[in-house]
Amino acid sequence: MKIQGSMENHNTKYKPMDFAIVDVFAEHPFQGNQLAVVKTDINLTGEQMMEVTREFGFSETTFIRNDDPVDQPVPVRIFGLNGEMKFAGHPSLGTASVIAKGKNIRSLTLKLGIGDIKVYIENPGDSQIFEMEQKNPEFRETHSKNDIAEALGISAVSMDPDLPVETVTTGNPFVIVPLRKLKDLAALKINMDTSWDYLKKHNAMHFYFISRETVSSSAAIHARMIYENGEDPATGSAAGPAAAYMLEHGIMESGKYGWIEQGIEIMRPSMIRVKGIIMDGSIGNIRVAGRCFPIAEGKLSVPP
Repeated sequence: MKIQGSMENHNTKYKPMDFAIVDVFAEHPFQGNQLAVVKTDINLTGEQMMEVTREFGFSETTFIRNDDPVDQPVPVRIFGLNGEMKFAGHPSLGTASVIAKGKNIRSLTLKLGIGDIKVYIENPGDSQIFEMEQKNPEFRETHSKNDIAEALGISAVSMDPDLPVETVTTGNPFVIVPLRKLKDLAALKINMDTSWDYLKKHNAMHFYFISRETVSSSAAIHARMIYENGEDPATGSAAGPAAAYMLEHGIMESGKYGWIEQGIEIMRPSMIRVKGIIMDGSIGNIRVAGRCFPIAEGKLSVPP
């Protein structure tokens, strides 16, 4: 789909920029997590980038320069609806797919706020999979299930008795909360005020809710990420910590692929492929991958 448009307001000249919309971690178009990628050589201010991000209304929008060489790290700025972000998962893969379009390359490096992230490209052609390296995990805190239940406004009995609640990070810290039953995860409603206070107190970004019961037999876990602006169809920056958690607790084997299903409750089904290695008792080489589908291209403008 191509979207064309130009804007003129009396004598004010507007500056056109190219953009692309991509569905990330999708098995088919119109699934997964939506991303807008803006390509421009205009030196936009942070506030202008925020205005563009709010105009699209997706959870994140990224900004890259036109035709930066791919043989060196490509600078990428990521903006969410609440401001600029140093790292996010689906924006990294979605942006890599836009940069790689029409180029015969097997990998590229993104220059993000947390440093350089390598992205590998599998199956050049119509069914590409984009896979990113994430930083080695840190297991920061094990939480009391009673405290978590109180903060979320849920029953502690609904949590998996065999798995801990832990904060894990591979770039962004998530509190991973395992629930026993898929039906409990599907019906989940949380107290946003008290849960947000808990996250701030414990220096975590979001909760990532998981269950070993899944809809698809090919998935290792079912996941949800509910946040202050709604719910995320797919959360690549949480999938890395979840992969480390799965390895730590025997849900996934070292060196083997696992799949995380997410977004089903909000009609945006997503599949996230993860992998990691346990070597000498340490977990590393965390990889997060998925398919990206280009949905639209067009031009937008901002006032000078």
